[in-house]
Amino acid sequence: FNILNFYRDSRKDMYIRYISRLYELHYSASNFVEAGLTLRLYAQLLSWSNAMHQAEMSYPMQTETERKEELLIRIMDCFDK
Repeated sequence: FNILNFYRDSRKDMYIRYISRLYELHYSASNFVEAGLTLRLYAQLLSWSNAMHQAEMSYPMQTETERKEELLIRIMDCFDK
């Protein structure tokens, strides 16, 4: 059993915090593919719904669809670098 699976399934707040830190670490080290793949873990948690999502990481309060779109754009930007 993986600790990340536990966080993802039971402690989403800790999982998102871990993903955020891991993304920043990869991005600052110019590991852009790894940074994009890390953000993808967060995007996979979200659905295409209009449910409001709390402010997290650098994102304001917004719908899950808006958050997922922003994440996917940021992921593509990472892959383009």
